[in-house]
Amino acid sequence: MTEHWRLQGTTAKVACGPLLAELDVQRPMMGLHKLQLPGKAVNGWLLGVDVREESSPGEQAWPPLDVYTRGSDLVAKYQEPAGQPYHLEIYWRVLEPRKHMSGVIEAIVSVQTRQWEAYPHLTVTSALDVVQARLHHGGVNFLSRHDWSYVEASPPGDFAASLSEPSAQLSRACWSYGKRFMERGVIRRLRLRGAFATIAN
Repeated sequence: MTEHWRLQGTTAKVACGPLLAELDVQRPMMGLHKLQLPGKAVNGWLLGVDVREESSPGEQAWPPLDVYTRGSDLVAKYQEPAGQPYHLEIYWRVLEPRKHMSGVIEAIVSVQTRQWEAYPHLTVTSALDVVQARLHHGGVNFLSRHDWSYVEASPPGDFAASLSEPSAQLSRACWSYGKRFMERGVIRRLRLRGAFATIAN
């Protein structure tokens, strides 16, 4: 248990600025869900991590090898999730807010293989019930119907962003990496950061 995270079994609850949410470490593809902003429930999820090109959130559990909280991090380790020939270590990290930002959270995905050759494919997705989602300077901006917006961005060379057509009233951003050659012993670390901002009336 830390200032931001409360871990009970495989369920973690997080407080990140104005955001309250839950995360099931056995189903990282569902990301942060049961989202709450002050006085409002928000439909959707944030920073769901998957290793399958055609994901089915919640369909297959990945029992973690280890899960713990440390400082501002929730850390989960997986051995060959969904039968893939590599291991994952995922950090969901709460960061100090910056100017105009009221809640900042980051997903850090580390991948390593013991095989001589692997081609990992990784995605991180977020979906929200908003007025509009759009690509802007390599990032994604979600504009809500209320008094907040949410933005995501990744360092160059990590994840590439795309938007899908809204489904079930949710606008979805997909950040993908792969399939790139990876040899034994190499660790590839990928980052995606999301932040909430309050819109002035």
